[in-house]
Amino acid sequence: MEAYPPEKLQEEDEAPVIFLMATHGEGEPTDNAAAFYRFFEEERCDNLKSVKFAVFGLGNRQYQHFGAMGVWADAKVAALGGTRLHELAIGDDDQGDMEGEFEAWRESLWRTLCGADAADSASAARSLAPAAAQFECTWLGPAGSEAAAAAPADALTFLSRAHPKHAVHACRVASACELAQQPQHGSVKHLELACAAPTAKDTAARLTYAMADDLAVYPDNGAALAASVAARLGLELEQVFELTLTLTLTLTLTPTLTLTLTLTLTLTLNPNPNPT
Repeated sequence: MEAYPPEKLQEEDEAPVIFLMATHGEGEPTDNAAAFYRFFEEERCDNLKSVKFAVFGLGNRQYQHFGAMGVWADAKVAALGGTRLHELAIGDDDQGDMEGEFEAWRESLWRTLCGADAADSASAARSLAPAAAQFECTWLGPAGSEAAAAAPADALTFLSRAHPKHAVHACRVASACELAQQPQHGSVKHLELACAAPTAKDTAARLTYAMADDLAVYPDNGAALAASVAARLGLELEQVFELTLTLTLTLTLTPTLTLTLTLTLTLTLNPNPNPT
């Protein structure tokens, strides 16, 4: 959403506008929606009568302001004259099936847009063609080979190159405590991170943190899951590849990657997928 000029919304008079809105902190917009939110809260637009819209919010009932940004977007566009095409829905991550809730809402939205009969026909005839590739992949050889020398060798270097705008630190989890009385229905944990530098001389590696700062945590799928996915795909973990953009996109690429670090650190892998 950060790439979309908010003033352009009032010009959307043809195709429906679909909002997918997550909520951050105490009912606040996520970083990529902050400019959009401020634009309309500052009343810099007073007419969205040409806009036909629908909103799906993403939330978790463990938090007080459940789906607040979805509620805000739905109410704000309607208040400025927009035509609501479908009722607001908010997926609850606490229930563990956010994707299923979204798919049900999406199918209902298609029925509204196309009519029930047309939606059924389109669904039956829809082919599962892959999306157009945004990158070209070139395999360079195994890690350690001359062609693969540019690939980052460790996780911290890899993440630092992949996220050059942020300082990346390796922190040990000092303690972890489960707060929910019934974690099987939604786990809430209190975590404490050791922010000290690895050595007394390496002060630049120390993570500094102040109250109300944002903290992004890069997940690690683990070596076992990465190896399982690679085996399933018929790939060797130690291979190195290079990505080249095929479309005009504003992206920061880490062009030379090892398959091990890619499967471990950059992909969302679910080891226990929902059978439905």
